[in-house]
Amino acid sequence: MNFPYPDDQLNLANVSDANSRNSFYGPFSSTPQSFFDGSTAPGNYSQWSSVIDSRIAIKSPLEIKLSGTHTADAMKIDADMTVTPGFNAGDLVLQLVVVENVNYQGRNGIVNHKNVMRMISAPAGGKNITSVSQKIASSIQLKSAWIRENLGVVVFVQRTGTKEVIQSEYISYKDMVATGIKEEAENIPADYILYQNYPNPFNPETVISYQLSAPGNVSLKIYDLLGREVATLVNEFQSAGRYNSQFSILNMPAGTQGSQFSSGVYFYVLNAGGKNFYKKMLLQK
Repeated sequence: MNFPYPDDQLNLANVSDANSRNSFYGPFSSTPQSFFDGSTAPGNYSQWSSVIDSRIAIKSPLEIKLSGTHTADAMKIDADMTVTPGFNAGDLVLQLVVVENVNYQGRNGIVNHKNVMRMISAPAGGKNITSVSQKIASSIQLKSAWIRENLGVVVFVQRTGTKEVIQSEYISYKDMVATGIKEEAENIPADYILYQNYPNPFNPETVISYQLSAPGNVSLKIYDLLGREVATLVNEFQSAGRYNSQFSILNMPAGTQGSQFSSGVYFYVLNAGGKNFYKKMLLQK
């Protein structure tokens, strides 16, 4: 596709699922593309509100109620569906999509991106459903780069023929019930590990993950190529476990946001357990 750009980190994070949906609807040579009842939307955004308003007035024959639980590394989603008797469910499938609110400055200058697709739950073609009311359970493994409090799950039921979406529902990670806390506490990492930041290259922010095998004083700092400290992300006592730290060139003192950071290589250094762990990352403005 001509757009997104070849260096778009949001697209590069999961090219296969994005291409799969593009093939399902098109394929199209560029994005964004919008659809109403499975058909391509008018090109003028100002026309969309009237189309949406008229469609909302039509009651869906299907209801979805979502509930879920999560641990630090996984989510379990239950979708309870109630279908109106007599409704034709011959070619309906249920799709489950993990989404995340992401701060990332692309070429178009937009920084805040809501509900970015991170993963489409297998199978890619969706799970077949019937006209009988039922519950469908799905388990999802979470990637370390995803910021948990920014995650959510979108579930929607769609016809494979007309591509019409019959019903959809959303649940956030924060609204799910936390489970497995005892097991996670007992599962202490065996080693100290500093992971590669994601996304990389980045602009304006990235996530740095690390794990600690024992409690202790921890610092995580950013340095430029000349060895000058440019930011301190962590400087505190932490328990053993896994952590994510977000670094943004916009979260600097007033008047200096991003101005002191030029494109290029930076080092991030984790000091924990009496050792230093180093990795490189690339800021690309």
